[in-house]
Amino acid sequence: MTILLCCTPEQRKDLDKVFAKYDKLEIIESTCDELEESMPLFIHMPDATFYGHVTPDRVRDVIAGRADDLKIQTARLFDVSMETYKREPMHRRAVKLFRWHLDKIDECTTVNIAEELDDFCKKYELKKQDVVCAVKMALIGTTKGPALPELMTALHKKEAFARIDKYLADYKYRI
Repeated sequence: MTILLCCTPEQRKDLDKVFAKYDKLEIIESTCDELEESMPLFIHMPDATFYGHVTPDRVRDVIAGRADDLKIQTARLFDVSMETYKREPMHRRAVKLFRWHLDKIDECTTVNIAEELDDFCKKYELKKQDVVCAVKMALIGTTKGPALPELMTALHKKEAFARIDKYLADYKYRI
């Protein structure tokens, strides 16, 4: 199981004691855009379920899927301004091109993805924030949440590409 984790260093210290009890738990630390008030924030992967205010005594509940009271509701993760990343052809094109660039990477690590993102934005003279938001919409349906390189690392290449392909197919003709 993989958990994307957004928290402060102090929160991480408390959580590390609990994480040590789990052998097959992969923790990927990230920053989280627009959700800082919900930290420590867990994003359960690959389903991308967001859990906020996770205390050490509730980690087991999150891992077991018994923490519905900590789930961040979809309404907090999405607002109408994000529709532009589905509606605008230029954003869909950026997602498609970025996927093509990522396909050339041998190993999809956080560092490799971050470097590819920087190179991609320079090459096509695109705003990094626009590319990040468009790709995050394709992957998890929101622009909020973890940094893109960590998100893609947590999803793994096959799952990330499947989500991007679905997004491109679903919004192919949208105006």
